[in-house]
Amino acid sequence: MAPVTDAGAILLTGGAAALIAVWGVISQRNIARRQHTMEHMAETDNDKDMIDARRLFIETAKQAGGLAIFAEEDQEHSTESEAIRLVLNDFELTAVGIQMGVMDYEFYKRYNRGTVIRYWNHAAPYIYALRARVGSNLVFHEYEELVRWFTKRTPRRTFWWRVLF
Repeated sequence: MAPVTDAGAILLTGGAAALIAVWGVISQRNIARRQHTMEHMAETDNDKDMIDARRLFIETAKQAGGLAIFAEEDQEHSTESEAIRLVLNDFELTAVGIQMGVMDYEFYKRYNRGTVIRYWNHAAPYIYALRARVGSNLVFHEYEELVRWFTKRTPRRTFWWRVLF
């Protein structure tokens, strides 16, 4: 009977070690995701090109006609249009990062929720006009989803194993 007890103890110890290892991987992944989110926010907040683009984005949004006039084909290479795309692409990248589990949803939401929604309110006419011009509803779709998450529901993530590994 002693060998059975030893085998049970070994099995119990092995199971406990496996649980601790899985817990360690999950907690490290969560810490890395939060750290990456914080680094991304710090980089974009200190990036001179992004600061200038955001300033131009807001100035342009407050003008008569707003941003929608820059969705026209003849405005595609204007300074304003490039600034608008730079700002919107950052939100698009963030939304994909959250979906893929690379960035932390709750952390980003706490820090940037108001900004994401405010910029969407300015950018929506531009995005809808651009979608109509190019004939695709996928243009800045992920950014639109990010706004939806912040106002209505939480994001749908990919499979759990992509979040862990």
